[in-house]
Amino acid sequence: MKYLESFKKYFLPSYKRAVFKAKLLNDKCALIELQSTIWNNWNLTKNEKIKLLKELGIWKI
Repeated sequence: MKYLESFKKYFLPSYKRAVFKAKLLNDKCALIELQSTIWNNWNLTKNEKIKLLKELGIWKI
């Protein structure tokens, strides 16, 4: 299994809940932290990071 597939399977549901909660509470700092966490993941390529951020809805904050 590729890293991206396993990342999506394991971490994506948690990230989606965190993004939903941060958007609900209008917590921009939390959204920036989540975006930064994904962006600093050195196991993902740049295109994979962009795809994940777009999927979460936090590509452009």
